[in-house]
Amino acid sequence: MTRKAFLIALALLCWAAAPASAAEPIQLTVSVIHATNTDGGVDPALKPIEADLKGAFGQYRTFKRVGRVEHALSVGGVAQVKLPSQPSPAELQYKGLDPKDASLHQIALSVPSKKVKVDLRLPTRKVFYQAGLKHDGGILILAIYLKPGA
Repeated sequence: MTRKAFLIALALLCWAAAPASAAEPIQLTVSVIHATNTDGGVDPALKPIEADLKGAFGQYRTFKRVGRVEHALSVGGVAQVKLPSQPSPAELQYKGLDPKDASLHQIALSVPSKKVKVDLRLPTRKVFYQAGLKHDGGILILAIYLKPGA
């Protein structure tokens, strides 16, 4: 093998071994939704995901968006999401691609005031719902959406 061929092969090997998540930021969108059993229907801002909400959370009749944030995150980046009636925001930290399945991204979700810490594995371009915090006669739902790039 010539020196030039060796250097090209070495460069290709280094390029292939570099983690894709280190250079690729993601766009994170989080909608905070309040679900209750009161009469009120679905907030017009939530119409694109109405069927999902009713299917996954059918025990509730009203869905109102109470917050929304967008963040461009690189690996290690943190997005804060204000939650109603919580003294501190929820935090979502981007941890990069899942080493076992490169089609999934790792997000660490924490709600310090409720002592909640959970690791999530999310696909891109598909809404993921995380729910359970009680709020004002109902629950809070986080609708999390990832897409590549910033």
